[in-house]
Amino acid sequence: HPRDNTMVTGGSDKSWILWDWQEGRPLRRTTAHADQITAVGFATDGRAFATGGEDGEIRVWNYPDATAVQSLSGHKGGITDLRFSPTGQLLASASKDGTVKVWDYTSGKLVYDLTGHDFIVSRIRFSPDGRALISVSRDKTVKLWDVQTGKFIRTLSGERNQIVALAVSRDGRVIATGSIAKDVSLMAYPLRVLLAEEEPPASPPPPTAQTDQATAPTGPKEATLDPTGAAK
Repeated sequence: HPRDNTMVTGGSDKSWILWDWQEGRPLRRTTAHADQITAVGFATDGRAFATGGEDGEIRVWNYPDATAVQSLSGHKGGITDLRFSPTGQLLASASKDGTVKVWDYTSGKLVYDLTGHDFIVSRIRFSPDGRALISVSRDKTVKLWDVQTGKFIRTLSGERNQIVALAVSRDGRVIATGSIAKDVSLMAYPLRVLLAEEEPPASPPPPTAQTDQATAPTGPKEATLDPTGAAK
């Protein structure tokens, strides 16, 4: 939990448990899925938590009373990761079916169905500002998505091994991935610059009587990245 001393776990017994981690004692336990629970997480504001199972189902629960408020269905494979957006009311889910889905967890509505990976999506993370979503897969790729539009932006890298772990720095400039070969890769990619590159460049102003057509302004220069990941 982001504010108190409560944590949630899920297990092969199909149940989740809320714990007081300081005292090491269980507070509440509920059988919630038809198969083992494979992903859990708290919302940023701490008012809800989610569980995902090998059954492909996602459940959203109020906190602290632990009442079920939503059941999210749509994945065709087990859930591998769940992440709440740092802003707003979005919940992202990754699955063995190779897709990422973004939900409005308060209404239960599917907002985006993100397809593009060729194998199991292992992990997902929102950027710190909530504008981007990063996904990694056992297809050996790292992909970036625009949360505001649901559009695929680009593949950030192609690794040599299946990727099973992901972390993003607090400033959103470094992405770390881990593979089944037990290696770790660090990528210096400023997410704000990557998102800005997808926006259409400003149109040049029309020529006037005082400005010759050949010398009319051409609009701002598009940002590019040098090998270190810095904008130039």
